[in-house]
Amino acid sequence: MLEMATERSAAQAPVPLPEAAFLFVDIAGFTAFTEIEGDARAAELAWRLRLGVEAQLGHDAHVVKTLGDAAMVRIADPGEAAAAGLRIVSHALPGAADPPLRVGVHCGPAIEWDGDFFGAAVNVAARVAAVAGPGEVLVTDEVAKAARTRGLRLQELGEHALRNVSTPVLLHAVTEGSDVEF
Repeated sequence: MLEMATERSAAQAPVPLPEAAFLFVDIAGFTAFTEIEGDARAAELAWRLRLGVEAQLGHDAHVVKTLGDAAMVRIADPGEAAAAGLRIVSHALPGAADPPLRVGVHCGPAIEWDGDFFGAAVNVAARVAAVAGPGEVLVTDEVAKAARTRGLRLQELGEHALRNVSTPVLLHAVTEGSDVEF
């Protein structure tokens, strides 16, 4: 069995990829939702999250994976990733009783291996999502520069220390009222 796994891994060796944006979306309050509503409703909500996220993505983006109440998305254009984050927060779970979402976006090179992505850019994007508040889309300065060219409104939030990231990261909130098409 280990031999088969090793052969498969060798056949699908890691591939360095050019810069792209990585977006993480998370259901805020999912643990409390699960305790109150039960496992079946929580699983259904997580499934609706995936479908809702996919519905908000353009042609050059895809859901890499879902992780329970979260999803990881790769988007070629960082500006589009910021716009997609705003669409996701606003429309992916449209029910009035649905918990809010939070999104974090960062861009940079990554390694693709067996359909997944690895690297500092991916890690930073996940950490940015972790500090976003309910209903918030946070992006790094690199993404903010691309987002401005798309007519998105941004509010600089200053530098933030992110868990296990050695240097503080300048974050921006993508705000409502941005000139994006919904």
